[in-house]
Amino acid sequence: MAMCDYALCHKCESKAFYDANITDPRYLATWNPKETCDPIGIAVLCPDCAKTYECVIVLKEESDDR
Repeated sequence: MAMCDYALCHKCESKAFYDANITDPRYLATWNPKETCDPIGIAVLCPDCAKTYECVIVLKEESDDR
């Protein structure tokens, strides 16, 4: 399988899960510039990194241009 068919771990960049069957256009927009909708934000950890790391959601700091 090609690496582009997988979501890669944000810590070690190994394969985290197979994503070729996900057809939600918001997910596809995370990597496909031809999608016209806004992409979803996604953070991924592989099973090994998930043993010692976690994904945390925090509010973005507001910038002057908002």
